[in-house]
Amino acid sequence: MSRSAITCVAAALALCAAVSAQNQKRAKDQGESDIYAQVTKDVTANDYAKAVADLDTWKQKYPDTELADDRQLLYLQAYYKAAVAIQQIAEPTAPQLALAEQSGRFLMSYDKKPPNVAEDAWAQARAQLQGAGKGALVYAALVPAAQAVKQNDCAAAEAAAKKALGEWPESAQGAWYLGLANLCAYKKTHGDASAGIYHLARAAAVDPAKGMVDPKWQQTAVDPYLLKVYNGYHGPDADGLKQLKELAAQSPFPPEGFKLKSVTEIAQEKQAQFEQSNPQLALWMRIKGALADSNGEQYFNSELKDSAVPRLRGVLVEARPACRPKAPGRRTRNRSSNGRACPRPSRRARSC
Repeated sequence: MSRSAITCVAAALALCAAVSAQNQKRAKDQGESDIYAQVTKDVTANDYAKAVADLDTWKQKYPDTELADDRQLLYLQAYYKAAVAIQQIAEPTAPQLALAEQSGRFLMSYDKKPPNVAEDAWAQARAQLQGAGKGALVYAALVPAAQAVKQNDCAAAEAAAKKALGEWPESAQGAWYLGLANLCAYKKTHGDASAGIYHLARAAAVDPAKGMVDPKWQQTAVDPYLLKVYNGYHGPDADGLKQLKELAAQSPFPPEGFKLKSVTEIAQEKQAQFEQSNPQLALWMRIKGALADSNGEQYFNSELKDSAVPRLRGVLVEARPACRPKAPGRRTRNRSSNGRACPRPSRRARSC
């Protein structure tokens, strides 16, 4: 949530509190008055956890009170501030996460217009309150996945990220953490990276407003990493990457049977096509490559010598001398020094 939106909501709540304070309402006794004062102090000091705890105590001790509307408004302020604050904590504790979830649920379900507030102003404030609540719930759902990724626990990260995406399918960060979890497993097993790359593409392509992320994060963090991983696994393919992002933007999970070919698989397919269309050349290239290898002599003695190698067609460019050549040949046109074509050798010469 932007700073201006936070200021707007905070100002609206402060106005509600001021108006409410002017009402002629009284505490039942000094004890309730003290709790009221303490909660107000907690909220002012941004001690949200204590404010909620004191509000719960107040509600338990004084369920029926003239100050019920004031108490509800203080709950709203405390939960709102807690929901905003939790999203700024890099390593939240279990109690902080519990408070974030509690705050989020409260803000998402709250629909009671404070007194003396115009309908249009309340509609705007409520939308912002719900936005803060949703942000807190999504953040709390993603923390386990983020922590598991940091600890390189691939299975736990994948389970947590899938759970978060199941609850919040539009979350760009949910797709991001699931992509990282999938790639974590791929690096360990060297299996298929298709799903991981799909989720990274989803994190990059989803609408930032719906995905609840800053578009700059997508542009400066997600896109460059996606390009690096995609090119490394599949090979450079700008059109293919564009199509993948368009596909990923449509669904939080890849369609059934989704498969992204690896560089190795693409090379193998090309080799198979080449061998099918040029079988003799492919065989010769394999033999030549094996002979030129450091173990070429061993290959010749164990695999090639005395074996029934299929007859291969070829063109003799040059041999020195013409009969039983000992000098290595060189690739040249069969021309004499004056540029004229040399006469074809006789059958006898060719058979020597």
